[in-house]
Amino acid sequence: MVRILMLDADERSRRTFAQILSPFHHILTAETLSEYADLVRRERPDIVFLEVDLPGKNGIDVIPELLSIPHPPQIIMYSTVSSISTVVAAIRAGAVDYIAKPALLSTIQASIRAAVARRLAHDSVPEGVDANVTEQIIGGTAVMLELKNQLVRFAPTIDPVLLIGESGTGKELAARTIHRLSPRCGGPFVPVNCAAVPDTLFEAEMFGVDRGGYTDAIAHGGFFERANGGTLFLDEIGELAAASQSKLLRVLEDNQVCRIGSTRSRDVDVRVLFATNTDLKAAVAERKFRRDLYYRINILTVVIPPLRARLEDIPNLVAAFLRETPNVRVSDPAIRCLLQHDWPGNVRELHGTIRRASIIAEEGTIEPHHLQFP
Repeated sequence: MVRILMLDADERSRRTFAQILSPFHHILTAETLSEYADLVRRERPDIVFLEVDLPGKNGIDVIPELLSIPHPPQIIMYSTVSSISTVVAAIRAGAVDYIAKPALLSTIQASIRAAVARRLAHDSVPEGVDANVTEQIIGGTAVMLELKNQLVRFAPTIDPVLLIGESGTGKELAARTIHRLSPRCGGPFVPVNCAAVPDTLFEAEMFGVDRGGYTDAIAHGGFFERANGGTLFLDEIGELAAASQSKLLRVLEDNQVCRIGSTRSRDVDVRVLFATNTDLKAAVAERKFRRDLYYRINILTVVIPPLRARLEDIPNLVAAFLRETPNVRVSDPAIRCLLQHDWPGNVRELHGTIRRASIIAEEGTIEPHHLQFP
């Protein structure tokens, strides 16, 4: 049973909270900070519900204290204070959700389920790996929790992963997360933008060159050799020319590369991750992408949602971006303005928008007129 601690000075609120949730969870309540500290130390709750208005202290200031303990709980703010700026401040401090009182039981239970899923994902990270890796992917919506769970499940395997998503959704961040959660986390992570590699240089860049391979050739290893023992991330895989696709398939099948100018193949131990913002299945039907390569790389698939499909994550993302400029805050009207945009450039566009607004904002507060959309 999930252990939940609620810290609230309001006796009626604590009593109601315990009554509605005790049939489902193990509920603890605290009125004072000293009582709460004792319960945290003794009971080690999985989730802590915090009120903003506490006697002598702002509840948001308690969050860093909770996060500093070993195996910290998931923190949910549950408060009568519901301004968006306060929500952003709580998320920036480390809360995973913010619920305005009074709230429906279904709303509270959904937040608890999401927090439990985060906790399970956190606890399932392989030994020796930073357990906070998935938290670098900002988002608490259902689609993002499923994404994080997929990354945790797929990371320990040796199979290729195909990351599908629009430009700016964070495909490379997802790939880096898989690498950091995998047994290969101590090895190199080598990202390659396939669209930026000319067809004429594909073999030299991917597989390497030996002295004499061509005029004035300087011997060097390719991307596969550089990633040996680690992870190779091939972004924009759908942009490869047909000839390059054939050569890549051979290496994926044999786990060997042969440098240009060499007669000897070299074994490589590389886990390859792929990403695309195009429909590879349609490309196969149009004979623009090799069918055998498609089936070779499409074993584990992760679909990264566009930002417009998870607008609820925008306050969390804004809070994370504003850590770069800690003296800047964002107003509630500005947040509402951000929620109304369709974000064709996804998270990358949001980051640029907030970065630009934080530079031009007067008096350290981002207002709607500071937001400039491309």
